Amino acid sequence: MGYIPPPSGSRVTQGLIAYWIFDEKSGNIVVDQIGSTDLTLSGDYSWLTGTNGLFVTNGRGVAPGTEIITALKASNRFTLEVWVEPANLTQTGPARIFAITQDPSYHNMHLGQYTNDTVTGGVSLRINKRVGGTNTYVTDANLTLNMTHLVYVFDGTDKLLYINGALHGTYPAAADPAIPLILADSWTDTDMIVIANENNPEGLPDNDRPYTGLYKQIALYNRVLTQEEVTINYNVGANIIEGIMPPDSPTNIRFEQ
Repeated sequence: MGYIPPPSGSRVTQGLIAYWIFDEKSGNIVVDQIGSTDLTLSGDYSWLTGTNGLFVTNGRGVAPGTEIITALKASNRFTLEVWVEPANLTQTGPARIFAITQDPSYHNMHLGQYTNDTVTGGVSLRINKRVGGTNTYVTDANLTLNMTHLVYVFDGTDKLLYINGALHGTYPAAADPAIPLILADSWTDTDMIVIANENNPEGLPDNDRPYTGLYKQIALYNRVLTQEEVTINYNVGANIIEGIMPPDSPTNIRFEQ
């Protein structure tokens, strides 16, 4: 049977391997609703109480990356989807919204926000910092201080960025177009999943890349989401209005923007 779009009001779940909805409202754990990659929080953060959401000011969430890395190396594709609201447009580093990383110098991928003398509210799309990959600075992303839907796709050849449901741009993933990126050959299994900062277990100030803002959802797929599927998830929205069903029935989640 071919692909069947989800029912109206439901998110796309085919290929979903990790999903954080930030509805815990207390504590230091963000539960992965699909897999076992629960994030442990540290530093400065606060939970929303009336709806789902985590505001991070100077902290991070960290989890072992082995489960996710294994899945993405097998597919050689991924789609990272985040709902975030930046606290400011001057964050740089780039500030890590999401990363699969060892440290600032060595990591598999990241989605970040940055600014410089000529760019405000830019987006950074990194893949394979160790070997063969590229870091794309999307200078015309023009992020705002509003809740924003960002989708970063790697299709085996290119990186695609969607902003609020619309394709913003397509960018080469490989430093040398003649040498395709094979994640199984270049990704390190021991990298960590990190949100709102870099992995920095030694606490070195120069290794921090803090992101300040509100997180509503993060989803990770082991395949390419199409434009239609990105639009479906965007239209479903960021705010949870009903409780989540068991992880084997993720299509029962309902949302509102």
